[in-house]
Amino acid sequence: MNARLAVAIALGVGTGACQATTLLHCRLPGQTTPTRVVSAPSGRFVERLGRRHGPFDEVALSTLRASPDGSQLAWAAAVDGAWRVYVDGIAGAPWHGVGELAWSRHGVVYGAEQHGRWRVVTPAGVGPPHTRLIAASIQPCGRRAAYLATDANGRTNVVVGTTAHGPFAAATNLMVSQDCAHHAFAFRGGRRAYVQLDGGRFGPFVDVAEVALSPHLAAASVLTKRGWRVLTVAGRSPPFTAIGRLVLSRQRKRLVFAARSGTGWWIWTRRPST
Repeated sequence: MNARLAVAIALGVGTGACQATTLLHCRLPGQTTPTRVVSAPSGRFVERLGRRHGPFDEVALSTLRASPDGSQLAWAAAVDGAWRVYVDGIAGAPWHGVGELAWSRHGVVYGAEQHGRWRVVTPAGVGPPHTRLIAASIQPCGRRAAYLATDANGRTNVVVGTTAHGPFAAATNLMVSQDCAHHAFAFRGGRRAYVQLDGGRFGPFVDVAEVALSPHLAAASVLTKRGWRVLTVAGRSPPFTAIGRLVLSRQRKRLVFAARSGTGWWIWTRRPST
């Protein structure tokens, strides 16, 4: 057997072995039927509900997402060097690259790169350019999104809908309501920590442990010089030695947390106004 034939057999080329290879076969959350991604000699294909979409040069398997009701499927794929987001086979605009992808109640939200600049694409349109989008930070809200992005100097901007906050030395714990009306996040200015709850900024603090958000209330657990406190727009709790996880009720303006004072742990329940 000559070397050229051996390579052909190993690759399955010209020997009758050119069959589709399954790259992914799964039932995505919200779907009742499985989705398949296959690689064939003519390209890669996405198969769902008896339909085959493609061919594509590449399919980003990690981007496959079902809509909240499971009726639609979105994914990122490349053809002739251009990446697009496809919804049930319908192609979006071309980009040099596509990153994180998520669904909102109004459609697909994703990060896209063109000429070295990243933007967030939402049902409302294309957002401003950034040097980098921070991974896993995109959160759909209304027809837009909230996310973290860095500029050329490595500083972080917090974008909520059409409003940008910052830049900050660093920002974390971004949370946003489904309608973009309420948000909360922590950020650093120098060596000090701060919290933004909707439009109000609070601090400086020694550290911020947690930020929590419900449809009615935003709260944070912060370390001050006197100890740990729970912070809301309405005010602060007394200082504690330690604070457990914050629990916010979705139906009522109620905040519950465990706190240590002295030698014992206590359960605190508060109904602060917002």
